[in-house]
Amino acid sequence: MHLTEAAEVARHVAASGPTRPGTTEIRMEMRAGTSFTALLEAADAAELLVLGARSDSSSAPASLVTTAALIARSACPVAVVRPGFRRTGGSIVTGVRSDGEPDVLHYAFRHAQLSGTVLRAVHSVATGPNSSIPDLTAGSDEARDRLDAWLAPERGRFPEVVVDPITTEAPADEVLVRYSSSAELLIVGRGVPAAPRGMLGRTATGVLMRATCPVIFAGPHRRLRYAGK
Repeated sequence: MHLTEAAEVARHVAASGPTRPGTTEIRMEMRAGTSFTALLEAADAAELLVLGARSDSSSAPASLVTTAALIARSACPVAVVRPGFRRTGGSIVTGVRSDGEPDVLHYAFRHAQLSGTVLRAVHSVATGPNSSIPDLTAGSDEARDRLDAWLAPERGRFPEVVVDPITTEAPADEVLVRYSSSAELLIVGRGVPAAPRGMLGRTATGVLMRATCPVIFAGPHRRLRYAGK
């Protein structure tokens, strides 16, 4: 019953979307085992794993823990969509970490190109007490130059994408959540490569819990698959 209902929704969306009718293949599949295991196995051959977020139910805490584990362990990027989201026409927002996360930036530029919308690239200059990166002010030339240098390779690959670079002194997760209120899509990394298996970074965790628009959690330390290079 659930699969049939889901397939009907998918057919309706495919018929009203930008693709030509009949070009979207919809397959239903039932697998034995837990949903967690089945989704991880399906992600091995997927371009994108899409999950819902039950943020207003009594099972929300347990659901968020399971969703976080799926995001951290999935072999492909994972999208999380809040119930009832219908906004269209907003910008795509991506977080730019201190190491640049080139794979995540490429993914964000690719989506901005496909959707024909502005890409808002947000970098937080906030640093912790043990950071080796010198403190910068958000409005400093050095902070802007550093962000521009990270964006430059993808700007060269996608010259048609309009980019709005933003530097801020606030924590990245707080800023990204704030921008999510007017965004169509938020794209962030999942955390540092050395993080324990099944764990998300601080920014990814904060975005998962509080972002109001759909979020795609990408690499860079996981496999990224998408149409086009």
